Amino acid sequence: MPTFKERNNGKGFSLLESMVAVTVFGLVITAGGGILASLQQSWRRQESGSAVMGNLGWAEEFMSNEIRGAGNLTVSPTGGSLGFELPLGGAANRFWYWRDGSVIYRGKGVDLAAAASASQELANLIINNPDGSNIFILNSGLLRIELSAGKNNYNYTLINQVRSRN
Repeated sequence: MPTFKERNNGKGFSLLESMVAVTVFGLVITAGGGILASLQQSWRRQESGSAVMGNLGWAEEFMSNEIRGAGNLTVSPTGGSLGFELPLGGAANRFWYWRDGSVIYRGKGVDLAAAASASQELANLIINNPDGSNIFILNSGLLRIELSAGKNNYNYTLINQVRSRN
């Protein structure tokens, strides 16, 4: 009676060789899946941070554009609010930016209290400035705006310096 090897004339794979090939293939697929999952997680984290930076950039650019054409800048001693006239012409043209918790507001009024009654939310970015620094710092006509936001245990900070033209 012919043996198995004689019937196949040595062609094909043995059961052991097939099992080794399937095991190696499974290990390669598992490693590839782990790498893909890691890349996907990294992509989501980067995309989330990019969105935060984009929103911070938009808020700073919006404020900077208004401030460039403004005059009579005043910053509160705590650095949490900024008042300016746009265009120049007295208290009737006075605008304010201020932070209340994690939200930055913009309003128009002769003082901050009047502006708060007619305010609009400019940015809700969880502005935290973790080092306790002021958002607005005015030094010799140069205004520094510092916004920090945190998301997913990462902190993002944008700093912009603006000089009023008026």
